[in-house]
Parts: sequence; structure tokens; C-alpha cells
Amino acid sequence: MHLTATFRPRRLVLFAAAAVLPLIATGCARKPQVQAYRLEGRIIGIDKAHHMVNVDSKAIPGYMDAMRMDYSIPDDAALASLKAGDQIEATLKVSEDRTWLESIRIVSAPK
Repeated sequence: MHLTATFRPRRLVLFAAAAVLPLIATGCARKPQVQAYRLEGRIIGIDKAHHMVNVDSKAIPGYMDAMRMDYSIPDDAALASLKAGDQIEATLKVSEDRTWLESIRIVSAPK
């Protein structure tokens, strides 16, 4: 009986490792899912220091109603080309923890 008692902790550790390792491996291998949507709207304001724009956008079918919202623009050149009042089309990228705009095209500039 004394031998069984000394092997129990080792078996428990092996069992725990066998149960947890596949979960860790799947979590590490899982790539974040990014959805893409077409956004149309008008630039209301720009915060160049924080790489953000406020856009009054049309509804995005299957995602959200029309609304004003702040979006991140990681591309410095794209951000620099925008002005308040610009009508834009862009690709809205959405991940689990952030949203941002890519492929921004100015449809019409303010007069």
C-alpha cells in the first residue's frame, strides 16, 4: 500500500497535464477571427494624435444600424489624407478586441 500512495501524486500530475495540454495547444493555435464589412459615411472629426476618426456611417447590413462612432486608422498616410466632412467608403475590420478602418477611399470632399 505504501507504493500506491507514492505514485498517486505522480498519476494526478500526469492526468492533469494530459487534460490541460490539449486546451493550451488549441488556444495557442487559434488565430483571431477578423470580420470585414463595407462602411460608408462622413468624417465628423479627426484625432490624429490617437489615430482615430469619428464617422457618421450608414447602416451596415448584418452588423449594425446607422450611427456615429469612433474608429481607429492605423495607416498614417490614410489618416493624413482625411478631412472633416469627407464622404468615405472603407473596409471596417472587426476582431474580438478592436475595430479599425482600412482601404479608405474619399468619395467626395467638403465644398
